[in-house]
Amino acid sequence: MTQSLTVSQRIQQLRTLNIQLRRQLEVAEAQVPVINDLLKQLDTIQLGCNRAFLGTVIYQRLYDRGYGPEDSCQVIQATAVAGHGLGVTLWDIDEYQAFCKQPWPDDHTVLVHFVAFDDLESSIKALLMPQVELLLNRICQQILPPGLNQASPPVDHFRR
Repeated sequence: MTQSLTVSQRIQQLRTLNIQLRRQLEVAEAQVPVINDLLKQLDTIQLGCNRAFLGTVIYQRLYDRGYGPEDSCQVIQATAVAGHGLGVTLWDIDEYQAFCKQPWPDDHTVLVHFVAFDDLESSIKALLMPQVELLLNRICQQILPPGLNQASPPVDHFRR
């Protein structure tokens, strides 16, 4: 038999989650728009790969009444799309499962369901933040020239 948490323990859980999400939201709102602007600028000079990069599922929730099937749920997956930036892919659970079973999933399907960071609700922006580094690394591996893809310290040309 599992023991349920006390009211005080649940309050502490909620307090901790609230603080964590607010911190993640603050960082996400400071960093992701800059990343997205830079990715869009690279795309304007055709230095992009026109690909979608999928991260992990960051949240799964029931549909609000009247916005989807009552016996289904929405899957929210972290996504980076070259030329569009970071955001999420919103799937119905059945679409997500079908997509995952495809031997060669196509980027067009992801683009149809993609929602850019600026259009996301605050909670999803916060939940996206832990995936930003992984997605940014994946997209940079595809678009950066080989010599620039390595992490290296900045060069100080004025040092003697």
